[in-house]
Amino acid sequence: MIANVNMDELFAVMLMEEEGVKYETENAHDKLFKDALNDNCEFVEFINNFVMKNKQLKKDEVIKVRNSYLTNTYNLKEIDVIYKEKADDIYYIVEHQSTIDESMPYRMLIYCTSVLSGIAEKDKLRTKQYKIPTIIPIVVYTGEKRWNVVEKLTDKQIKVEGNESILELKYILIDINNMTDEELLANKTKFSFTMLIEKSRDAKDLERRLTRIAKNCTKEQALEMEGTIKYFYEPILGADAIAKIREFFDREGGEPIMTAVDYVKADIEKKREQAKREGKQEGRQEGKIEDAKKMKNMGMENKLICEVTGLSEKEIEDIAG
Repeated sequence: MIANVNMDELFAVMLMEEEGVKYETENAHDKLFKDALNDNCEFVEFINNFVMKNKQLKKDEVIKVRNSYLTNTYNLKEIDVIYKEKADDIYYIVEHQSTIDESMPYRMLIYCTSVLSGIAEKDKLRTKQYKIPTIIPIVVYTGEKRWNVVEKLTDKQIKVEGNESILELKYILIDINNMTDEELLANKTKFSFTMLIEKSRDAKDLERRLTRIAKNCTKEQALEMEGTIKYFYEPILGADAIAKIREFFDREGGEPIMTAVDYVKADIEKKREQAKREGKQEGRQEGKIEDAKKMKNMGMENKLICEVTGLSEKEIEDIAG
């Protein structure tokens, strides 16, 4: 967890993307983790690599549950992640924590019963053949201190000698502190890269880990990481540090990737070709100047801007002035 960043409700509303719903949280980390498990493939990789290694689900065997399950106790709290296996009534709910919460066994019980009350076929409950859906509760913890909260509800309850509790729940804990950088890098998924970033404790630590990610990610992941770095971490690390990190992603990325410069050049060429086809000559100089301004704002060097737009260095300097 990066210092001085509010990590509360890090996974809030993750994957619960009902149309028309506006989420209150604006924390960049919310979007980071939402993206990390935003499709079936990523979620299946998460389950197979971190939760139930012997099960090995396939991406077409699960589906996201979009309904929100709100409880009376936590009436403003939405369960972070809900997925269902298509073939069976088996549900996975994921709750994220960045701080230690002693109420977690109770909270997970409330969440599980809340989901059950919404999915159980009440007209079949009295039949002998009907099997109640299974809920697999998972807690992902990314705090700095090791998680020391009990994982079984009965360990939080008053003991009655000679009697076993008739009410039991045990959540699966995924503690970031139990994962090494090498294990997370080896998984090569959005979630593992996200967890690796969350292990960073300061700017230097973050830059080092982003560099390692750049050397292990795919072309598509590198492109996605560039956007994440730019928009999520610039307010924390500053523009200069972000520019340096993004350059490294451009250079390393698991495969050659298109940089911001490449995109601008391609866009300009596309506009030029369109102008030629339409026989438009007027306004071309003005268009070049506008393109140059955009590239200047992106921090590109004058020499490169001249090469792309065809403007002279003096014209570029005049724009800057």
